[in-house]
Order: sequence, then structure tokens, then C-alpha cells
Amino acid sequence: MSARRAMSDLRDLGERGFLSRVPHFNSVLNAMENPGLAPVLTAMIEESAGPLRAVETDFAVDSSGFSSSVYERWYSEKYGKEKSKVRWIKAHLMVGTKTNIVTSAEVTHSSAHDSRFLEPLLHASMQRFDVKRLSADKAYSSVRLLGRIHDAGAMPLIPFKYNATGRATSYPNRESADIWAKMYHFYMYHRDEFLGFYHRRSNVETTFSMIKAKFGTRIRSKTQVAQLNEVLCKVLAHNLCCLVQSMYELGSSQSSGKPRRTGHYRGGGSSGGSGGGCFRGDPRCSEFFNNLYHSISVKPRKLATWPKRAGLYTRSISFLVRRV
Repeated sequence: MSARRAMSDLRDLGERGFLSRVPHFNSVLNAMENPGLAPVLTAMIEESAGPLRAVETDFAVDSSGFSSSVYERWYSEKYGKEKSKVRWIKAHLMVGTKTNIVTSAEVTHSSAHDSRFLEPLLHASMQRFDVKRLSADKAYSSVRLLGRIHDAGAMPLIPFKYNATGRATSYPNRESADIWAKMYHFYMYHRDEFLGFYHRRSNVETTFSMIKAKFGTRIRSKTQVAQLNEVLCKVLAHNLCCLVQSMYELGSSQSSGKPRRTGHYRGGGSSGGSGGGCFRGDPRCSEFFNNLYHSISVKPRKLATWPKRAGLYTRSISFLVRRV
């Protein structure tokens, strides 16, 4: 929805008393062009996740791209013609795997590598949450990052690349090398238990799908500053949706007293029975996993290498205009 068409929503908010003064649509666009808006949006995203601090202990991190309407064009001397490609930016998110709430966010250019932003995302999330387990894909698999996650008091659940071994060739300190060897042996010898908890990482993919399905996969802003702020507005609006959903979903699950099963069932027994599966809210699974994790030796061993769409979006922007 364009800014001009959003004026009907802004007038409706003004009539309901949510806005003391209905701003012009150019005021919204000017606010999006303000570089000082990004820190405010980032702080609001982190603050909006705070009410769920008692619920979330398992987290996942990943990144995804948002395309724009801006194209980059150049003349190719090799092919003798003009070429073009769409400019897009990347959003790095850390989310809680139970409610899909975004606990911290970073927006960068498209060529920024994922591993550079795990530490700031983890540090921001730890300000409000007790991070016990952190899942990530192979892009974050490194000795340094595993050591950083362990130093933060969390359990790193990151699979290893096909050419990885239990012996770290380069490491910042001995403790990081021990954690690398420990998780490598856990990944090799207890693959089912590892994947049973690692696949909670799929919830970060679900989070990106929720944001893009509800608020769109493309960004309408033209400048880089406005594009960054627009993606942060999408994430903030998603958090508000998750808070409303959690008010009803967690309340009904707690009143019934029945734990909810995770999206990926692991363990013995059928999916409909009670034989060894891991359920949300079941302390036995977490206790078993922690005991197994701490029982693995960290001594290096030689192993073979195994192969409402615009409505809520507009209300969020209008709320920001009132605040900034």
C-alpha cells in the first residue's frame, strides 16, 4: 500500500482517538528517511519481546532477504549489452522457537555474511532472556562462535560441515577447541538427539515466512535508510502480532495443562503416542538432553568425516511518527 492510500487508515485511527493529530503522508515518508529512527525501532523490537521472557529459553538465528523496486544496471563488456539486477537487503533475526517472537534484529546490505552478526544478536537477546540453547545452520559453524555461545552460558546447536573434524585447526583459546570437540562428538554419536533439538531452528524460517506473508516480501522505499527502517517496521509489527497471539495461545495451553508437541517429532514411539517424544513443556526431555550433553568427553578423538497486511503495518508506522 502506498503512503497516500494509507491516509484512510490514519484518519480512522484519528477518529478512534489513537492519534492526537493525523499526520500527512509525507510526514510518514520523512520519518522513514530519518537515520535516527533505526535505533529507536531496534529498541522497540527488543522491548516488545520482553513480556515473553518467562516463556522463551530456546532460540534460533538466521537471515533472509527482502527485495526492493530499485535496480542496479551496468554495461557488460563481455556480453556487449546492458545487464541489471534487483537490489535487496538482508535481515538478521534471533527468534524464540516457541512463540516466534523476534528478540533482536540487524538489517544489512545483501553481501553481509551471517556469522558476523551472531554475537551482537546474542548479546542483545541476553539482556532480557535466559538463553539456554541456540540453534543455527552451518553458516555459523566455527570454533570462535561455538566458544562465544558457550561463554554466554548457552548450548550451541550448530551442525558441522562435511569436511569438519573433531580437532580444531585454529582456535582463539583452548576452551573453544574443547567445546568444538565436545559438540562434534555429540553430533556424530548422538545424531538423533542432536537433530531433535536442532530442528527447532525451523521456527526461524517460519518467522520469516510469517513476516513476508503478512507484510509483504518487497520493500517500497527507494533510499537505503528508508529501506532499512521499513524492514524494521515489518519486524516490529510482527512482534505485536506474536504478543497478541501469545495472550490467547499460551493462556489456553496452560489452562488445559497439556504440553504442546514441537513441529518436528523425534524419539521412539509413534507421533500419536507417548513413547519417547519431545514435547514443549516436558522437563524430562530437557533433563535427558542436558545430562547427555554433559556426559560426553571433550578429549579429541579421530573420527571419519561424515559426508491484516497493510492495516497493522500502517498503524505501527503511525505509532512511530507519534513517538519520533
